[in-house]
Amino acid sequence: MHLSTGFLVLLTALCHVDSLNVNTKLVLIWGSPNDTEISETYSGSWDECLQKCYCDVTCVVIFRTSAGGEIYKIGTPFSVQKIIGAGGNIVGIKRTQEGCSGTFPRPMFGQTTVTESFTSEKIVYNYTISEIENDDLTEWKFDFKYFVQCDEESFASIRGDIAVCISIRTFSGPFCQNRAAGVALCTEGNGLVITGAYAYAEGYTIGDYLTKKSNSALLPTRYSNMYFWIDGIRSSSAQYNMSDPTLNGITCFNWGPNSQEGVLNTCAFIEGTSIVRYWDCDATENGNSYCLRGAVCRIKPVSHT
Repeated sequence: MHLSTGFLVLLTALCHVDSLNVNTKLVLIWGSPNDTEISETYSGSWDECLQKCYCDVTCVVIFRTSAGGEIYKIGTPFSVQKIIGAGGNIVGIKRTQEGCSGTFPRPMFGQTTVTESFTSEKIVYNYTISEIENDDLTEWKFDFKYFVQCDEESFASIRGDIAVCISIRTFSGPFCQNRAAGVALCTEGNGLVITGAYAYAEGYTIGDYLTKKSNSALLPTRYSNMYFWIDGIRSSSAQYNMSDPTLNGITCFNWGPNSQEGVLNTCAFIEGTSIVRYWDCDATENGNSYCLRGAVCRIKPVSHT
């Protein structure tokens, strides 16, 4: 393995990470991170350290040491200083890069600022790497815009400049309950607030998770469908009161036919097809047609910045 090649390319098949970008590479340079207190020590051969960082989606930099390597992950800002000679060591910087761009100096390949991002079911992040030159000193600064890691009951989603965790929760009993119970359900444990769809694409994703939940959750046989409460109480013909500040009102709710025409003080709910409708806030069911089985909730992430 030679530093002069500029890239270390490892097979994603070795990582068992389905969403790892096929253009993800570790770019090898001479340098040294400026902060050793925020890194994690990994003992093993240098090849093992590189593989560890490459396969860990939260690893952005690996620094070679005599014991193995120091891994720098998403979170606290830091920088890597360019050092050539006895004072430097090999640093691997994770980049999403097509081809080799061998005519440009690494790791930026002719750019002064680059943005790296990652999106999976449980983890999303976005950060920038900036090259700063001051006299004879060159360093690369890592600034993190957002990072969130969600637990097993939820999925990650990006809302503008922030990332959130969304969970589909069901009532433990009775099976069908009103909107107030849905609000309370969303604050239990690590719950934060009842929520809805920030964008149409997110609404379709919520619909997919609702379908999965509907296939696994218990439901009395007399009901043909189960629906879930979401954020939004109609206060006027064109206004809904919202609880979740990360939503853009009801702008991107996928309303069904005539769903925004009706009486006041009704509450929004969502079907498994992502269609949004309104109903009496105190309702728990609609005959044998459907049961209000739970709520769509925004919950606390496992870790975030």
